[in-house]
Amino acid sequence: GPAAELALGEAAELALGEAAALEKGPGGGVVAINAFMQEPARLAELLAEAAPSLRELRVAALTACRLRSLPVGLASSLRILRLRDNGIASLDFCARLPGLVELDLEQNALEDLAGVEGLRAIETLNLAANAVSDISALRGLGTLERLDLACNVIRKLPAFDGSDFPALKRLNLAGNPIAGRADLEPVRRLPQLEACVLADIEHGACPCAAEGELWPPKGRDGSVGAPRCGGTRVGR
Repeated sequence: GPAAELALGEAAELALGEAAALEKGPGGGVVAINAFMQEPARLAELLAEAAPSLRELRVAALTACRLRSLPVGLASSLRILRLRDNGIASLDFCARLPGLVELDLEQNALEDLAGVEGLRAIETLNLAANAVSDISALRGLGTLERLDLACNVIRKLPAFDGSDFPALKRLNLAGNPIAGRADLEPVRRLPQLEACVLADIEHGACPCAAEGELWPPKGRDGSVGAPRCGGTRVGR
């Protein structure tokens, strides 16, 4: 929530010029952790030292810390977890963090999304720059609103319908090897989707992307028509 995001901002300011910082809330408990390029052993020590005060922890940003798995000691109260640029290859930790609303795993070592079903409250999920080819495990994340799958190895989307992603508003598929528009057909069944990104500056373009980067699956009046990309009508 807003309070948690504010805490992360404060912690980030403290972390300028430091490798790690803890931000405490009004009650004295740690509400945010920000670590950058910390060795896993040192990070484990930091969490062990702070363990008695982590019950209120809401935000953790552990960037480029060479992590292969989630460190022991992070509280189940976490709402925002950012783990960019590590070596995490498994989502088995998700069941231990049922209250997460935001999870950022960009640039890790994920190939398999087993375990993601544990994210029962997730709203924002960033899985960009991994090695994911099958996203079937994501079906049923009913609270998910923003999903970033850019720069993976997805060639075709699995069959799904609106009940699988009832709240999804924005989907990023840029940089995946999706060759044909027919492979994007399941996207048209998402009832709340506002935009599907097929190309961006950071991750490049899908082979099926026309000039431009957005593919709204339906008109703003709710009518479903042929996909549009960059203002140009694209045939099926």
